[in-house]
Order: sequence, then C-alpha cells, then structure tokens
Amino acid sequence: MQDRREHHTRATSASEAASEVLLNLIEEAVIVVTRDLVIQDWNAGAGRMFGWTQDEATGMSIEHLHASNSATGLAQSARMVFEQGGRWSGEVPFSSKGGSTGLCEAVIILLGSGRVLLSIRDVTQRHRKIEEISEERRLLRTIIDGISDVLVLKDKEGRHIMRNRAQREITGLPDDAVLGKIITEHPIPADIAAAYYKDDLHVLTTGQPVLNREEPYQVGEDRRGWFLTNKHPIFDSAGKVVGLVGIARDITEQKRASDELNEIRLRLSQHLDNSLLAVAELDRDQRITRWNSRATEIFGWTESEAMGKTQQELHTIHPEESATVGALFQRLISGEESKSTSENRNLTKDGRVIHCRWFNSALRDTDGNVRSFLTMAEDVTDFVSALEKLSASDSLLRTLIDAMNTGYIMLDVQGCILQTNEKYLKFFGVSSPAELIGQPARNFIAENCLPVFYAEFARLLREGSARNIELDLVGAGGVTAPFEFNAKTEETRDGLRVHLFCRDITVRRRALDERHAIERKMQDTQKLESLGVLAGGIAHDFNNLLTGILGNASVAASDIEESSKIRGNLEQIERASLRAAELCKQMLAYSGKGRFVVLPHDLNVILRDTVELLEISISKRAALSFALSSEPAPIMADASQLRQVIMNLVINASEALGESGGTIEIRSGSMVADSHYIAGTLSAPEIRPGNFVWFEVSDNGTGMHPDVLAKIFDPFFTTKFTGRGLGLAAVQGIVRSHGGALKVESAPGAGTRFQILIPSAAGEPHPHSAPPSGAPWKSSGHVLVVDDEETVRVITARILEGIGFTVTTAVDGRDALRKFEAQPAFVLVVLDLTMPHMDGEETFREMRRLRPATKVLLMSGFNEQEALARFAGKGLAGFVQKPFNVTQLTTHVREVLA
Repeated sequence: MQDRREHHTRATSASEAASEVLLNLIEEAVIVVTRDLVIQDWNAGAGRMFGWTQDEATGMSIEHLHASNSATGLAQSARMVFEQGGRWSGEVPFSSKGGSTGLCEAVIILLGSGRVLLSIRDVTQRHRKIEEISEERRLLRTIIDGISDVLVLKDKEGRHIMRNRAQREITGLPDDAVLGKIITEHPIPADIAAAYYKDDLHVLTTGQPVLNREEPYQVGEDRRGWFLTNKHPIFDSAGKVVGLVGIARDITEQKRASDELNEIRLRLSQHLDNSLLAVAELDRDQRITRWNSRATEIFGWTESEAMGKTQQELHTIHPEESATVGALFQRLISGEESKSTSENRNLTKDGRVIHCRWFNSALRDTDGNVRSFLTMAEDVTDFVSALEKLSASDSLLRTLIDAMNTGYIMLDVQGCILQTNEKYLKFFGVSSPAELIGQPARNFIAENCLPVFYAEFARLLREGSARNIELDLVGAGGVTAPFEFNAKTEETRDGLRVHLFCRDITVRRRALDERHAIERKMQDTQKLESLGVLAGGIAHDFNNLLTGILGNASVAASDIEESSKIRGNLEQIERASLRAAELCKQMLAYSGKGRFVVLPHDLNVILRDTVELLEISISKRAALSFALSSEPAPIMADASQLRQVIMNLVINASEALGESGGTIEIRSGSMVADSHYIAGTLSAPEIRPGNFVWFEVSDNGTGMHPDVLAKIFDPFFTTKFTGRGLGLAAVQGIVRSHGGALKVESAPGAGTRFQILIPSAAGEPHPHSAPPSGAPWKSSGHVLVVDDEETVRVITARILEGIGFTVTTAVDGRDALRKFEAQPAFVLVVLDLTMPHMDGEETFREMRRLRPATKVLLMSGFNEQEALARFAGKGLAGFVQKPFNVTQLTTHVREVLA
C-alpha cells in the first residue's frame, strides 16, 4: 500500500515537473493570481513579456503590470472575474519592468481555491501594423480624391468600380448613376458615350493603352468642354487584362487658349508680313520655312523661290562673311548664345552688295533642342554708308547721335563720360554736355546697382558688346528711374571707346511689378481654396466616424451603473466626440462651405448670452465693457457658429491684455455699407452693398505688428504656442459663410479692433426650445436601419434594440428595398442619405411607392436644412443629424412614432 502511495507521489511530481516545463516553453505569458491580486506563479513567457524573473514576480501585486496612462488593466479585469465568476477575455494596456507600455490580449479563468489563471499575449506590434495599414489606405484614398484630374477604375466589362472626387464634381452625377455601369448606360449624350466606350473596348481587348486622347464632354445642357484622356490596362499576375484605369484632365481652358494662340499666330503672321524688317524662319537644317514680303523687297527673292532653300543656295551671304555666319549659327545650336546681333554684307538676287543688321535667335522645344531659327534683318546699307562718311567728321557724328531717339553716352576705358546727347542730358537736368563730360559714370548710378555696373562694364571691355543691362540712374532732384542699356566697344585711334544706348523703362518696370503682384494674389487665393477643399473633405469623413464613436460610447454608458468608474471614462469619450464634432464645424467654416442651421436671431441677445459665459474664462485683469445698440439687431444666422466667433475674439483680446490687464469693449449697431467700405474688408465674394448689423470686439492691449497682422487668418498661425487650431481662420470662414465681412485694425501699442458685419434680416428671433425630459422611453416593433457604413449601422441597431425594437439592417438602398418588400411589418425605417448604388432619396421614393404609411427617419452628416430640402412635401417623418448619441436618437424616434 505504501509502495503504491510512493509510486503515485512520484508520478504526480513527474507530471507537475512536465507541466512546468511545458508552461515555460509556450510563448504566451501564464500567471496565477490569488484573490488579493498577488502573483502566485509566473512562467518564462511572462518573464520575457514583462521583464521580471519568476522569483521577482512571485508575491508581487499584479498592479505592477498596470499602465499608468490607462484607467483599466489586468488587475481590474482579474478582480471582476473574482467577483462575477466564469471567465473574461479582452485587450488591455500593460506596463513592463522597464516602464515601457503596450497592449496585450488576455484570457482570465477562475480556478478553485480562490485563484485565477491569466493567459496573456502581447499584441502591441499587431495593433501598430493594423493602424499603419489603415493609415496607408486612408492616405491613398485622400491622395486619389485630392488630385484635380478625373480618375476612374473599370472592370473587364468596362463597368465603373471606382471614381474620385474630381470625377463627381465635374460630371455632377451621383454614384448610383455611374458605379456598376458601363459608360453607355450613363446619362450623357449617346455619341460621346459611344466614343468613350470604343476606347474602353480597345484597351480591354488588346491590352494596349490609349494615350493623350482629346475628347469632348457635356454636363447638362449648357456646360461643355474637353478632356485629355489616358487609359491604361490593368493586368493580373498571369498577365490577363482585368480592367483599366482612366485619367482625364479638363483642358477646356487650354483648348480655348490654343484657339486664341492660333488666332494670335495668324495676326502675328500678318504683322510679320507688314514688318519693316525682313523676317525669315529656318528649320534645323537652316532651310527657309518663312519668308515675308519685306525679305522679298530687300533680297529680291520671292517667297516661292526662297521656301525650302538655304541662304547658301540663294547666295544671300557674301562669300567673305560665310565663315562668320556659320560660326554664329553654331553658337546658337550649342547653346553658347540664345540670341545674337550681327552686321553682315549680303547679296541680293541681282548681285548687289548690301549691309544688313541681323537679329538672330534659336527657338527650342521643352527638352532644350533647337526646333528652328528666327532671323530678322534690317537693311542698313544707307546707314553704314552714312557712318563711313560721318566718321571723318566729329561734328557730323554728334549730329547723328543727337538725332537718335535714345539716350547716348560715350565712355573711356576708365568709365568716364566723353560724350552724351540731349535726351540723356534732360534726365539729369543739365543744359550742356560740358557739365557731365569728364565725370565718372558711376556718380549717376544708384548705389544698389553699382556692383552690377562694375561687373557688366568689365565684361563689356572683354567681350566688346552687351545688351539689355538694367540699372537705376539718379537724376535731377535725386529722382531714381530704371534704364535699359545696350553697349558696344569701338577701337579708335584715340583708344578703346564704349558706346552706351539707353532708354527709360519706368513704365515697363511698373507693369512688371503689377503683374507679379497679381500673380502673388492668385497664388494666395489658390492656396486658401486648396486648404478649404482639404478641410471640408476631412471634416465630412471624420463626422461619419464620430457617429460610431459617440453612439458606442453613449450605449456603453447607458449599460453601466452610474457609480462605475468606467462610466466616467465613457462620458469623457462622449464629451471629446462632441468637441471633435465642433472642430468639424470649424473646418467646414474655414473652407467657406459649412452648412449651418440658419434661423432668425437678435445679434444683441447672442452677444449677451455668449459673453456672460466668457466672464469666468477670461483674465481676471480684463474688464468687459458693453455698448450694445438699444434697437434689435435682426440677422439670419447659425447662433452656435456666431458664438464661436465671439468666443475666439474675446479670448484673443483677453490674451492680448496680458498681465498688465485692460478693457475689452463690445459694441454693436447697424449701418449702410457702400461698395467703398466693403472693399476695405475681408468679405464673402458675393457680398453686396446694403444694410448690415455689426459688432466690434476691441482691446487696449499690445496690438500687432503689420507682419503678424498679415498672417493672423492663416490656419494654425499663432504667436503663443503651436497646435492652437484654426482660430481666426475659422472666424473668417464662418463670417464668409454668413455672407458677411470682417475688418481688423491694429498697431503695436495701440490695441486691436475687430469688426464683424452680418447682413440685416427681417423677422423675429427664433425661440429656443427646452430639451426633453422625463423617464427613459421604451417601445416595440420592427425597425429597418439602412446605412452603408458598418459602424453607423451597428450602433444605430444597438441603440434601437436597447429601447425595445427588433432591428433589421441593410447595407445600401438596394438591399433595403429587398428587405422592405419581404417584411411588411416595419413600423419605422431609419435611412441614411448618402449611399452607393441607390442613395437615400431614391430609396425613400421607392418605399413611399410600396407602402406610403411606413414612417421614415432620415439621418445624415449634413445639416437638417440642406438634407430636408430634397424631401420637402414628400412625407418624410423626421431627421437626425450625425453624430448622435442614445438620447438624441431616442428623442427623434419617439417624436416620429408619437
């Protein structure tokens, strides 16, 4: 008997040893914890995961594994199993010995003898990978929707399976009119659709792309344009065509510009034919492709005789000038020179020798390769003959220079003035050349241009000529004006001389500056429009996600006792979600496209109510002063958005007062603003002169420097610290969306004054209704929930089930109609507005046709006014705006079924 007991004891010990070895070999952490949360056993996997050895961990409280930044952990979950029995599984944060934190997946099982067993797996890296993949997908979709070109994906039958935002905006077609259909099934002109489909079939059947296809498009009856389209096949891993991607760019404006360019070219050709210069264009082989009538007059060859010939074949180049002309073209071809001026002897058709001044340039394509040469010639035979005659007489030379319609100066190699003409003298206010002769030219050049003058003068002496040098000259009375100089050196018997020809380019410089200012303004406008589009897109998608967050948090809170610590955390999630929803409204306001609940209000009432709330938020050293108008200030506005404007301005004023304190004055009134006054404001583009009510927020604080004032409406700009939000950018967006205007005045040490103008409106202020109250409401019946977003669909169903309903869900309009026809007992349909395949409006119309008595509650991320505008007079029972919580959805359902 004793032998049997000894044998049993040895077997038990062996089994326990084997179990211990097995527990230490598995990857997961296995921990045994007593009822007082003390660790009794700890395997090697737990040591690897948490960092403590078994000896260190044994007797240690499991509270040491709690992550400090989390409200829940392994200890709380183990305690719940002790209290409730059974088992628990889920994901909770944890902390290791070194203080690092992560996320683990735990299963907790209640054992006998007052112990629980914890099996734990580290899932930190898995969650990070999932988050990275989700972020990559979101970024890819954002990029696709952010590009301005149209982008579509089609399957192997040519059906649309994806489209980007640009395609929606340009075509104006809803998703259900496009997705899942071939192009010939779209509501567009048949001839255009047939041409598109022909290209689709070519790509899908041959596997060859269609590139740079110019195709017409038509939207509605009036809007027409052109696309530049590229279509590429999509292959699977076996090389089989499974679809195509199409990218189209709206080139309507480019086409229009091209037509205008052709018109310009035609007019230019006519001008060239009437030019006083001989104009010839040569191809890369220097064969003539253009020859105007003046060229025929100078050289004697007609256009038909010259076309396709080289100048050598026409014998227009003097034999002694052939090498010089050849070298000139080589410099143009090599890129050593982009343009040149030369004077050559030439031959006419009848063999006469003439002198011509040539203006030559190389015309290049976008890759920098020479496409052709443009050369223009002026017959200067008489001029050269005159110069040869005048060279013998200085007096005749001065007469010629004075007769020129440009300023002229002659310098020696030291840069001193030797000669000048009357036009140059006038600018400096002198009557005789003697007052300038002998003075260094640098004395009359603006100081900031002297480095350029020295560099160009040195190069001129080396190379012998210079063109289009711009310098600012200082004339009579210190007046500065820009001049353009062309220069050439000449070797005379008295030494090297520099001839400068100049003209005043003040008008041209002013026009150039004005153009640059316009371009900068256009760039600023495009930047604001791009940021507005981005902000609006992010807000719309984020608003949909908030429905799931807010709804789940409110459902969870309603299922937990008020005394539970977890309930407080869930309420924090609800509050954070509501704050995020407000941020979405700010982003839509910044984009200038926010949808507001616009109702009649008295501006003075909004001011008093809002500022009373701010009195506890502003600096204790700031004093509020009111000067509101005694008469009502009627406006049509979203009160919550205007309160956001007031709060921003008052808090900014409080911060501007700083530690020294001061006064914040709030005033209001009414005015008639004319176009001149509105031009001095930041306003909505469509604002018109008329009657306005206004309010001002001013302070006597530090004020702003002009550089700071120029940036205050940029998103996220701040002088305090980073990360403050949209701030005054949102203020500007809200004011613009109300059709109003904003004016700001500030200077260092003089405080700041913001004035907001809102169009005046007739009507009484909208009465504020009291929130519903009473005991929790319950009901029963069968409800159909329709939404393409799973998170919204699931949480809506959970809320409705929580108040007693039986719920059926549908993923889109088509699915909803199938289930609606199959189940006639629905007491209510909760219907999303925006869905693929069949949107809420079309689904509602079909449901009304099948069973008009069934009540439909519409839900949407858009505001009530915009959404219900599509359903006016069609029998819609009610509306609930996303995101919503349990109370909000329950209230709307109760009102609909009352």
